[in-house]
Amino acid sequence: MRFVVFILAALLVFGCTSSAPEDKTGDTPVIPGVPSAPVEECTPDYSFSELEDGIFSKEEGLVATVTCAAGKTFVLSVDGKTVDSKTVSENATTPVEFQVPAIKDGTVEVKVDSDGETLFSREWEVEALGNQETLGMGYESFSFKRWIALAHPIESEVEVGQVKVYMKRQSSHTQPSSKIILEIREDNAGEIGSIVSTNSLPIDATTLSENWIKFDYDEKVKLAPGTYWFVLKIDQTEEISLVSDVVTVHYEIIDKQALGNDYTKAMTLAVDEKTGKASETSWEPLPYDKEFNIVLSYGK
Repeated sequence: MRFVVFILAALLVFGCTSSAPEDKTGDTPVIPGVPSAPVEECTPDYSFSELEDGIFSKEEGLVATVTCAAGKTFVLSVDGKTVDSKTVSENATTPVEFQVPAIKDGTVEVKVDSDGETLFSREWEVEALGNQETLGMGYESFSFKRWIALAHPIESEVEVGQVKVYMKRQSSHTQPSSKIILEIREDNAGEIGSIVSTNSLPIDATTLSENWIKFDYDEKVKLAPGTYWFVLKIDQTEEISLVSDVVTVHYEIIDKQALGNDYTKAMTLAVDEKTGKASETSWEPLPYDKEFNIVLSYGK
């Protein structure tokens, strides 16, 4: 009897039921005896490949290797101008590939930014486009009755502000009105096409010894990707005769055993012996492989 009374008293003091423990894990169920899975931490990490020195109008590769970058956008800028952007969709280690365009020559700043943070920055050295090797004795002449041309391939859009040519004139006696004409022309399936831009200098801008002669453009010439021909000739309008003002351009011999190449040409015009007037004929490849010293740059 006393035992029964004790049991009843215990029930009155402590109650006959107990509440379930409070679940402080939200929607995640707690399984007794099984430890909760740790929260995975993902720390962003970035590394970049070497960026080789550039050449005006060409492109160089730059690879960013990124980890834990899901949703991030990486912005490439050259000389303060945004030129490309790439967005990453996952946290796994991912290569982000850029082609860096050399839109200027000289020292150019290249940066990659994301969310306002600069991840990559380099002072990039970019050379002008064209052969600047002036050793050797290779020279090709041009005049009002013989034109020469060199093709330059352009990989990325650029603005050309200066073209310089390593050349000299043949005689100290020239006609005062003679001009050296430099034309930039389109390429038409390997043939010299229509004129994009024309520049000129008085013939006495040249000297009797070899020098770099610069054609500056007040308004830069915008060139889209493609191939362009740089044509040199002389505009001689006074006292036209079979004797003409002649200028020679230096070239580097690439391979004297080769038959020629597809980027240097010349045109010998037909000249009327009575009037001295010249009319165009056709462009022909030059013998053996050579490259004229005609160099393109962004200019000032």
